[in-house]
Amino acid sequence: TFYVCGNLLHIWNVFSFVGERKKFSLFIKIFLNISGCLHQWYADQRVLFDDWYNSLSARKSYTKTKPQATTLFGQSYPVTTWHDVIIRTCEVLYIKNPQAVSAFDTNERLNTRRRKQFSRNAEDINQSPIPLSFGMFVEGNQSAESAVRLCEKMLEECGYAENEIQIEVREQQQ
Repeated sequence: TFYVCGNLLHIWNVFSFVGERKKFSLFIKIFLNISGCLHQWYADQRVLFDDWYNSLSARKSYTKTKPQATTLFGQSYPVTTWHDVIIRTCEVLYIKNPQAVSAFDTNERLNTRRRKQFSRNAEDINQSPIPLSFGMFVEGNQSAESAVRLCEKMLEECGYAENEIQIEVREQQQ
């Protein structure tokens, strides 16, 4: 038996290969072929990881900010709180795609086992249920970052790009 650890090959039962050079050389050829494939796979995954990491670091931070306006699909709406941003996003998406928004309460990407973001019943929401005009409630206990992420997820679930929303903010005074 053997296992691969980085570029090192550890052979536990070396004695089983003694006197069987042909099998051992075949084994080494196969291993080298596999390690070449693994190296290419790692390089591909590394590129994906770097792109993902760079997108996180390039992402705008909304911590300690207060929203002033949100622009959805080119239309600007005045807002004063992060609750308003969430509500406005829900309402605009409901007008554009009512079927997708009506399914938010059963969407597993928006509602986890531990935290329900959307429900038709206010008691299902842990804290601060906000009523929406179409008979659903949304979780209101959101930080600025989680409110933005929720809005981006809602856009994606409705089939729109997350860059369809822009939020104008100002720094919160201490």
